[in-house]
Amino acid sequence: MLAHMYPLQDFIDTTLSNINNRKEVIENNPALVHHIYQYFQVVYPLPSEYDWTNQTHVPGAVTPVKDQRHCGSCYAFGVVGALEKTYAEIYKESSPLSPQELIDCSGQGGCDGGDFVPSFHYIKKKSL
Repeated sequence: MLAHMYPLQDFIDTTLSNINNRKEVIENNPALVHHIYQYFQVVYPLPSEYDWTNQTHVPGAVTPVKDQRHCGSCYAFGVVGALEKTYAEIYKESSPLSPQELIDCSGQGGCDGGDFVPSFHYIKKKSL
């Protein structure tokens, strides 16, 4: 059963090169960055702090911060953190997971970087 249906968005046919060019324009324009930041502070004010451990009834669902050392594998650590919390919420028990398989086997850049979308595709494909 499908929980949510999302319509196609304007950027569905945008190339990665086009996205990177837009990103560079924003990053190289401090005034624009400041304007965007100010807009989101007004529209979506952020609390001064937020504690995920208070958002679950499963002890250990939010695991301690892990150290990726000098490996550019934040994508794998982020995906694993999301999976740990989701697993705990579904099965009502916590289970620490390792990002190592995503780093080594998902076909991305290993310690040279990767992305969360291919990581989730890999997990789904391998039924992990």
